[in-house]
Amino acid sequence: MKRRVMLFSLFFVFLIFFMSGISAELNSTQITKGYSCIQNKTSDCSSALDDNIFTLLSIKTCKNEVLQASSNGDCWPSGSCRVKQTAQGLLALKESGSDTTKPKSWLLSHTKAPTNIKWFLQIESPEATRCTIKYRVESGDLRTHSIVINESKKIDTSSSSCLQLAQDNYWLEIIPQCQKYEFEISCDKEFVTSKLFKETSSSTIQILDEIKPASSGGTTTEKVNSLCFAEGTSCNYEGTLWASYVLNAMGEEISPYIPYLVVMADDNPRTLPQSFLYMLLGETYLNDLLLKQRNSQYWEVSGDRYYDTALALLALRPDDSNQKADALDWLENTQGADGCWQNSIKNTAFLLYAISPRAASTGGNNTPTKPDCETAGYSCIYSSSCSAAGGNVLDNYQCSLGLNCCDREPQALSCVLGQGGQICDSDEECVGGIEVDAADTGTFTTCCVNGVCRPKEDGGDGGGEEENTCIEKFGTCRSFGCNEDEEQNNLLSCDFSSEICCIKKSGSNNYLWVWILVILIILTGLAIVFRDKLKTFWLYIKTKFGPSGPSSGTHSRPSYFPTPVRRMMPRRIMSNQPHPVHSKPVPPRRHGGELDEVLKKLKDMSK
Repeated sequence: MKRRVMLFSLFFVFLIFFMSGISAELNSTQITKGYSCIQNKTSDCSSALDDNIFTLLSIKTCKNEVLQASSNGDCWPSGSCRVKQTAQGLLALKESGSDTTKPKSWLLSHTKAPTNIKWFLQIESPEATRCTIKYRVESGDLRTHSIVINESKKIDTSSSSCLQLAQDNYWLEIIPQCQKYEFEISCDKEFVTSKLFKETSSSTIQILDEIKPASSGGTTTEKVNSLCFAEGTSCNYEGTLWASYVLNAMGEEISPYIPYLVVMADDNPRTLPQSFLYMLLGETYLNDLLLKQRNSQYWEVSGDRYYDTALALLALRPDDSNQKADALDWLENTQGADGCWQNSIKNTAFLLYAISPRAASTGGNNTPTKPDCETAGYSCIYSSSCSAAGGNVLDNYQCSLGLNCCDREPQALSCVLGQGGQICDSDEECVGGIEVDAADTGTFTTCCVNGVCRPKEDGGDGGGEEENTCIEKFGTCRSFGCNEDEEQNNLLSCDFSSEICCIKKSGSNNYLWVWILVILIILTGLAIVFRDKLKTFWLYIKTKFGPSGPSSGTHSRPSYFPTPVRRMMPRRIMSNQPHPVHSKPVPPRRHGGELDEVLKKLKDMSK
């Protein structure tokens, strides 16, 4: 009996392993199929500019066509250059090992100071103090403004031409015309200075991480350094997102663009700013990005779920969250028969670059190849995550563009203080939010962000969302028509009225053979476990209907039909308390001598 339990246990483990293989995220075959689709669709590079840029980014072809569509190699598209496309073209050239000097210079020359950000100067001291603020104006004249900070931390002095009292006299607002000046601050007591900022119409105040301390009589300097990437005379938010990401990946200083990106994020939700801010600023924005996922499948803020999902997955490269795994599973189920997604060159190329990028060119044979970071035992993460973990960036090791090699593993923030979440016990579930990693959770607790912990026995999902009947019937909700091996079902509903439900056509289920194989494996396993009982049954059949048995006539069903064979269920074998399986007692019957001999042999075999 113990041997049977062991055999069944091994079989069960194998079955779980096998099933996990067929339900895993995108496999190498699907990735290869996706790349083949791009190569087939772009063999002559005659597609639109965006298609060619992302083709160059993913498979390193169509370079000449991309350059021909530029304005003298400076920017894209020719004749009406845009920041976003130029930044994407710069990224594609960088990843293909091409010269990036001209587009990078073009981007850096198209910046301006945002006009919709208010800046404040904050001076703090543990005691009342008198301070002097000096700054030099454009004419070269040195201006001096003296202030008194009382014991309640308020400023008792009136405003000046550049510095106006603000926030109930606790801060000094730097008016826009003076934000280009450098301010030198000195106080007769120990003090610290810092800069704060906010969007003009918002009440949310942001503070820069840099706080400058000074002793009594010492000095600090403060200057507003805030820029955006502009088209014409206006800042372009999405262009600034892309340009900041690409320039940061190339090692350029991008701190002047951060205030604009942060304060304008809420006004530009269709650009998925959380993805870029996570790549630029680290874990603070990770949960914001994860919370944007829809239906535990994809991201969709711009109206194009495949592009938005690719953008999210680009940011989640160093992450192993459930949301990332869910998105990869969704992509696995929505990949077209030809290997592309949505029949789109651009989106398929972007998805492949985000999920499984091909190795970037080293820029020529003379460029030495760096050893791989993760192979050497280190972590490829964002530089901000490395700093937060107290690690060091290792420049001598190679990571994907935009990631840095760090000698420390990324550290999760605390649930309550760092992420503003709740810790759920093992008998609770996170309702209305997401479960994330946290430094202060254990094996039997989880961190719930943007939701509440509720007892599992309540049985409510807390979401109040309408059920997706299409997914329940193993269908796929699509916005752009069904695939060739699918058909539209108007009786099943999706989450959005613009979507249609696509069901696999009869006989087109790619996994039918898998389930047949699984059933055969299960039957084989059961046959191994209960082979002794099957022997008994088989011998009985041979005796009853074989050459020695009756060859004609009608026979009633024997009362000693081996019931235990059909009642044996795997869950009975896996019980915590193993118990022997006995055959049902055989009622006495009169048989011929040959049958009596067979029954005797069966009895001996069962001992």
